[in-house]
Amino acid sequence: GQREARDDRPAHQRLTVREHQIMGMMLKGLSLTAIGDEMLISVKTVSTHRSNILDKLGVASTAELVLYAVRHGIIQ
Repeated sequence: GQREARDDRPAHQRLTVREHQIMGMMLKGLSLTAIGDEMLISVKTVSTHRSNILDKLGVASTAELVLYAVRHGIIQ
């Protein structure tokens, strides 16, 4: 049978462009409300993106997201 293609990229490289934008803003310390205002989307939409980002990266909180970003050289 055919083997399923494995995606061996680091998890953060599998985020969508939008998720990357939102992650960057979260890492700068912006609130979900501020991100929504900046991107002209609802806080609920930002919150959904945040959940997806945390799920994809296997982290449980924004604090863990920051740690992930430092460990993977996304931020210093």
